[in-house]
Amino acid sequence: MTRRLPKPRRRPAAGPASPGALRRSAWLAGLTVLAALLAPAAAAQEAQVVAPAVAAPAPPAVPELPRIDGPLNLRSAWRAALAHDPGLQAARAGAQAGREGVVVARSQWLPQVTLSASRQRNDLRTRSAASSTQPGGVTEQAYTSSTQQLTLRQAIWQPAQDAAVAVAAAQAAEAESGELQARQDLALRVAEAYFEYLLAEQQIALVEAQTAAHARQLEAARRALEAGSGTRTDIDEAQARLDLDGADALLAHQQLERARLMLEQQVGQPVESAARLDAARFDATPPEPGALDDWLRLAAHFSAELQALQARRDAAAHEVERARARHQPTLDLVLQHSRNSPESSTRQDSRSLNRSIGLQFNLPIYAGGGHDAALRQAQAELQRQEALLAAARLDLQLRVQQTHRSVQEGLQRVRALQQALRSAEQMVRSVGRSYQAGVRSTVDVLDAEQRLVEARRNLLQTRLTTLLSTLRLRALGGVVADAEIERLDAFFAPSVGSATSGLNPADAGRPGAGS
Repeated sequence: MTRRLPKPRRRPAAGPASPGALRRSAWLAGLTVLAALLAPAAAAQEAQVVAPAVAAPAPPAVPELPRIDGPLNLRSAWRAALAHDPGLQAARAGAQAGREGVVVARSQWLPQVTLSASRQRNDLRTRSAASSTQPGGVTEQAYTSSTQQLTLRQAIWQPAQDAAVAVAAAQAAEAESGELQARQDLALRVAEAYFEYLLAEQQIALVEAQTAAHARQLEAARRALEAGSGTRTDIDEAQARLDLDGADALLAHQQLERARLMLEQQVGQPVESAARLDAARFDATPPEPGALDDWLRLAAHFSAELQALQARRDAAAHEVERARARHQPTLDLVLQHSRNSPESSTRQDSRSLNRSIGLQFNLPIYAGGGHDAALRQAQAELQRQEALLAAARLDLQLRVQQTHRSVQEGLQRVRALQQALRSAEQMVRSVGRSYQAGVRSTVDVLDAEQRLVEARRNLLQTRLTTLLSTLRLRALGGVVADAEIERLDAFFAPSVGSATSGLNPADAGRPGAGS
């Protein structure tokens, strides 16, 4: 049976336009500017037509989310982290910088218009020798001269600039993939901090329930001793367990505070309580697609990490092209409009106006060996990026295999721990009846209750670990999105009292409480 791979949400990468298209756009813009120079009255209107073609639209601002009221859930934690996390904000800014880099590179194919002006005060002193027809002497002149020049340069043949546009587009694609990778890493960090907080709350509830059970057992042992059917050893054993519960409670509260600080750091807001994992809502089926080969194909095509490295490799390849293009000639169209006043020192009342249009050809001949060294450097960098990409592919395959196995084994362990929990509950009931019949001791009852508490804690921890492994697997496959957070959030219910997977602290030490 063939499985249909899910369609992940991907942001389209800003690919480079073809050199022919860039040159056609540049020529059209050049003719527009040329018409504006020849018709000054229409220059303002033409400039308004050209400007939007160069400017890039500003990205939408991220709205500030309102403060979280009431118990925190996974969805609200994720939304708060999206607006708060500095790493994601840096990745967003990097992606925007990459998009602007493409605009900068493409702008070099558009007309480059410069205006220069100068004004000087000239003091000219001329000494002439006497001749047969003219006496010698010193002549002094003082005058002011000015120059204005408007130059339009339009690239016609610039092979290096074609490669520069391709490099900028590849760097923009890398930045886009980096933003996606930062988003996925943030989802993992938020989920991990959220699950750690739930587990710490569960531990406190279990310690409190265990303390209550040990207190009841201590009271029962004292009554039995007073009735003549118990022993001092039962009282000492129950008291020792009760004293140990105090140390466990202190450790559990310390772990809860650490988990709370980690979660508050992710969401940027105080956390008072969180929605607990609902055992009835927990889905113990493998994530789709279930086959390992399908996940390997997803990772190979949609992994944000591989996409970033592939874009970096493409940028290195285009850098090689740009280094080779530095040896090729370039051709520009140059249009100049200049005005000089006065034209010379002997004709101070003269004015000159010069208009010229022509082609400028440049051929690099020798640059001290720098161009050849730059080419070798670019080729070495390309080899390095190809090696890094190959190593990343192998590492990604290994991580996908390990994470996929962790998910499968986690689901199997959940089913096994559910059976172990039922057995522990039955053991508590059986040992309790045997204790009342005088067959078992207080130590046996305490040990059975301890195993029941451990079974409940291990089951919750395994469920949360499996959910986190599922999120990691989807992140490796490049299919983590808001819908995945929504799917996981459906497994949690608002907290009442404490988060103990449907377990009341007062019932945590009793058989039959929760599964």
